[in-house]
Amino acid sequence: MDRKKVAVIGGGASGIFAAIKAASNGHAVTIYEHTDSIGKKLLVTGNGKCNFTNLNMGEEYYHSSTDNGLISGVLLRFGLKETLDFFDKLGLYTKEKNGGIYPYTDTSRTVLNLLKTELKRLKVNIVCMKDIKELMPEGMVNGDDYDAVILAAGGLTAKNTGSDGSGMKLLKDMGCRMIKPYPALCPLPVKEDLSALKGVRCRAVLSLITDGRLKMSSRGELQPYEGGLSGICAFDLSGEAALAVREKKQVKVECDLFPETDDEGFGTHILSMKNRHPGIGIKDILTGMLNEKLINHILHPLDERKDSFINDLTGAVKHRTYEISDKITGDYSKAQVTGGGLCLSELNDDLSLKRFPKIRVCGEVLDVYGNCGGYNLQWAMSSGYVAGDIL
Repeated sequence: MDRKKVAVIGGGASGIFAAIKAASNGHAVTIYEHTDSIGKKLLVTGNGKCNFTNLNMGEEYYHSSTDNGLISGVLLRFGLKETLDFFDKLGLYTKEKNGGIYPYTDTSRTVLNLLKTELKRLKVNIVCMKDIKELMPEGMVNGDDYDAVILAAGGLTAKNTGSDGSGMKLLKDMGCRMIKPYPALCPLPVKEDLSALKGVRCRAVLSLITDGRLKMSSRGELQPYEGGLSGICAFDLSGEAALAVREKKQVKVECDLFPETDDEGFGTHILSMKNRHPGIGIKDILTGMLNEKLINHILHPLDERKDSFINDLTGAVKHRTYEISDKITGDYSKAQVTGGGLCLSELNDDLSLKRFPKIRVCGEVLDVYGNCGGYNLQWAMSSGYVAGDIL
């Protein structure tokens, strides 16, 4: 194998993995990072606990409007098993929680330190505080010629960590086809005022309805706030919601606030409790099932004297609907990742650009993002590995 000069633009997780793979293949690698240190965004992953992969791994947990099989191909080359083996060789002890895999120390600093040690062992050169203003098809970076250039410059979220969209601009300036970016893994802002539910936490199933059709659903903890819905189940719907709102579709979210039963089971339980305890009110019956604030919010517009009350109550609990606000399309401040980016049809299987094969692209700058639960860091590592596998 010929020893090649490889430049990696971006020192996030995808760039680090690209550099490690390229260097382990025997190449001379330089990372260019425009902040003062590498791995800043990795440090805040999973609220600083670094949920870096998930036991339930597959392309079905990822979102892209331009995927043509590339996502599954990347995950097949470096997926869950390969990731666990990689970190095991570095000496990382891990633990599992609800399918997510975390470092045993519960801190992302452990993961970053091990990766830095591996970069040092492989003699990867790291140049910080260096902005790259232009991508050259022939492989020139910062005045030096490289045999391969790997762009791993991130998206538009967490700008203080270096993700400022500069990588997307570099690709756009080269004439690459791009999907306009949008926030993902963020709260769902709604048009209704939910101030009365602030502080509530409950299990729920949320369903995204676009132009009257079910788009997708997600189950998990729901945390309403004055302007909308937060929590993992809301985050998982947010990217598709933002994309649909931008496309001028009517976008609603339907909330099942008691997903432990179906509609019939819920209504039967309420009637059974009323028959068993004829002297107590509906609020008392619901107290054993729902948060008090949630009960007040649900019952406020309902009339218990109506013959349709049980059906109305079932609808209010199991099919509560809110309309998504257009605020979702432009606010990256609460988003964990960026949707959109480089169209996957622009890439070969090795993540090189079809028109400019000396340039490879990986990570969040691509039109791919994953659900909550370690999927985005897994994508960063997997795509970095494939981009760095230069022969």
